[in-house]
Amino acid sequence: MRLVVALLLVVGAACGTDDDGASGPVITQLPDVTTTVTADAAVAPDEPLTGSADVRAAEPASQSGAETATEPETDAIEPAVTLPATTTSSTTSTSTSTTTSTTTTTTTTTTTEPVVEPVVVAAPTPGAQSTACTSVAVIGDSTAVGIDGSTGAISSDAGIVNTLAAIGVSDVRLDISGGRSIVETLPGQTNGAEAITALRSTGFDGCWIIALGTNDAANIAAGSNASAANRVDRIVDATGGGRTLWINASTITTSGHWARNNTVQWNNDLAALLAGRGNIGLADWDSLASQNAWFTSDGIHPNSAGLAARAQFFADSLRAFFPA
Repeated sequence: MRLVVALLLVVGAACGTDDDGASGPVITQLPDVTTTVTADAAVAPDEPLTGSADVRAAEPASQSGAETATEPETDAIEPAVTLPATTTSSTTSTSTSTTTSTTTTTTTTTTTEPVVEPVVVAAPTPGAQSTACTSVAVIGDSTAVGIDGSTGAISSDAGIVNTLAAIGVSDVRLDISGGRSIVETLPGQTNGAEAITALRSTGFDGCWIIALGTNDAANIAAGSNASAANRVDRIVDATGGGRTLWINASTITTSGHWARNNTVQWNNDLAALLAGRGNIGLADWDSLASQNAWFTSDGIHPNSAGLAARAQFFADSLRAFFPA
């Protein structure tokens, strides 16, 4: 199946902030691949955050490719972004009735909750058959667990190692951890920025695929003090300005901190924040995924078909943004 890829190309100068170093989780070796997979666990607030809203959303416990998952209850702060409504409208109707002695005017206003609309993302000109990136590190959360075929949700033939090898990538490093965000951490876990820093400390100097944002959108909605801008700066700083492909997030659930409205808000912020930065591409996974039956019942994690499509999408996007 050939995927129609919608992408946003952004170029310019990079900027960054400080990042925190930490040792990475246990690494399991696959042939020519380093794979780190950490199961979802109970969450805890990120220590560096300060203020009254040090909150992390509790991630639904689900493995990629599973057919059922349930989002747990959380006492986190209610979302700052309004959840989607079926329609958006604001209507004012006025009627006036007049007699010889009085005039009565009645105004009725009907509104529904606002919906955050997705950013329209343009597609680059196709044609490249391979990528200039021969070494690639994928930094991901639970939406990428099993993308290499390690969980059995998809075959390894359809997995990310093979899809990247087909476009010329000979060295693939996977650091994928359930519940991961760019800033917040689970016990014993490295966040996205720390994972990049740890990998660079080993001498890795290749390209990056950033498959994060699902939990960042939820954590921001739950009241985290770390803004979208702070999160983007941490990743840009951690990569040192290396070639980086960002994959935007996609959810279709309409409730909880992972509600689609919050995810779309994150995607819009991400597009604006990456504009004008060099060596960066933004691939619009959401436009494709949200229009297909690629989610488990939680509306957050990809099912088997979605995981296979995701593996191919990563490769197609890398080839389009960083062609040989």
